[in-house]
Amino acid sequence: MADQRIVRYLDFKHRQTQRLDNYLLQIYKNVPRSLIYRIIRKGEVRVNGGRKRAHYRLRQGDRVRVPPLSAKEKPPVNIPKGFRDQVWDSVVAETPSLLVINKPSGIATHGGTGVPFGCIEALNIGAGSSRTFYLGHRLDRDTSGVLLIAKDRETMLFLHDAFRGNQIAKKYIGLVAGKWPQEITAVAESLSRYLLPNGERRVKVEETGQSSLTECRILEEFENSTLMEFKPQTGRTHQIRVHASHVGHPLYGDQKYASEDVRNATPRLMLHALEVSLPTGESFRVEPSEEFERVCNQVTSAD
Repeated sequence: MADQRIVRYLDFKHRQTQRLDNYLLQIYKNVPRSLIYRIIRKGEVRVNGGRKRAHYRLRQGDRVRVPPLSAKEKPPVNIPKGFRDQVWDSVVAETPSLLVINKPSGIATHGGTGVPFGCIEALNIGAGSSRTFYLGHRLDRDTSGVLLIAKDRETMLFLHDAFRGNQIAKKYIGLVAGKWPQEITAVAESLSRYLLPNGERRVKVEETGQSSLTECRILEEFENSTLMEFKPQTGRTHQIRVHASHVGHPLYGDQKYASEDVRNATPRLMLHALEVSLPTGESFRVEPSEEFERVCNQVTSAD
């Protein structure tokens, strides 16, 4: 087994910027993705002597320090053909530069801690060695809906910059517990990320956190629930879920932020990414699945 047991210093020489995680994944192709993300999260990767997050964009001249890594910690992940077929069957549209996926709830966007593979790995294995796809953005594992996949690095970088610059309009629908107050048309609570003792990621409302804004609109009211439209104006982790829970109306099926009765009332998270609009004028809309509609009807008919 090839082993690299020395600290490496990598000089970033490209003219175009690139995310730190994507750069390391290219350099260490045989190292598990989960290990790459772990050493970044723990601060073992340094850029110009300082800690950086995975989404930090490397610039020409940056020096990256990487700790000792084992080039092959474990054998390659075997992705079942049924899973690959499910992801490819979820492709609902295609342009010269993009694939548009209606990501099912329960399927990860990419492999990581505790999840050996996701949509992007399934697409790349299914495409064979002649093509490489890139994630345009991410969706929570339990959220369904529009997921954009770039066919080339240029499109990927464009999407990353547009999402980071809040130049992309996103629209979600979700079923929340209780009657959403008519007067709450936006939630603007700052959010902070933290880790549970077991290492699981969580987000909380905190004044010292990152500024966050979610616009809200009531679509349909029921006796004990409300169908909502959410338009996140910032792109914080779990933003919609935490904002909805904070105002006392958590999303049904939310295993992280809802009370036990609400989280267990549905077999899935009742949040769907309905539409994504790009600064180019392109817009992609994916209606909720029959499963989403069925679960929604079960909850609201019982009100």
